[in-house]
Amino acid sequence: MKKRIFLVDFDRTITDRDTTDTILERYNPKLLADTRKRFHKGEVDIKRYLQILVESLSLTEKEFEEEISVGIEIDSFFKDFFQMENEIRIVSAGTYHNVMSNLKKAGIEFPEEHIYSNILKFHGKKISVEFPDADSFEGICKRRVVEKYKREYEEVVFIGDGSSDYHGASRAHRVFAKKGLRLEEYCLENNIDYTPYESFEEIIKIYNI
Repeated sequence: MKKRIFLVDFDRTITDRDTTDTILERYNPKLLADTRKRFHKGEVDIKRYLQILVESLSLTEKEFEEEISVGIEIDSFFKDFFQMENEIRIVSAGTYHNVMSNLKKAGIEFPEEHIYSNILKFHGKKISVEFPDADSFEGICKRRVVEKYKREYEEVVFIGDGSSDYHGASRAHRVFAKKGLRLEEYCLENNIDYTPYESFEEIIKIYNI
């Protein structure tokens, strides 16, 4: 077996803000507020939350790629983390377009085949979301991704922040949970060993990489 792989969430883990929420704050803040309320009440899951918001936008693919990175910052140490030749896969309950557009803007040439995420289809200015794991509440099943790599690697390290990371984190060998956010609360509530962190600088230091 190979030694170690890092499975990394994207929104609010690699980025400072949620990319889908940020674009909706500009284009349809009322829908965002209403859908957040429904999500917190348990009326919609993460997958449906994403679908409602993204499919409300009227943007071409080029316009979406430009707009999805406005107001978003990438963790300043993620590029160093990536360039140190770690085995990394991004596992996002957002979409490939959200991930790739922001990484490209930051000058990070991340292999698209190393990203697990939901898929956007563009038909002029109409957008539809497709889910690789339709039976998963995230659209992309992070638990299955973790289990896949546990068969190949001695250590699967999961790095995340929020509710879409619960099932992935619960199966990983080691968990890094962003301080003060929902994944940290979940780990505490469910007796899951984890390491709190604020930036990738801390993870780099821990692994001496």
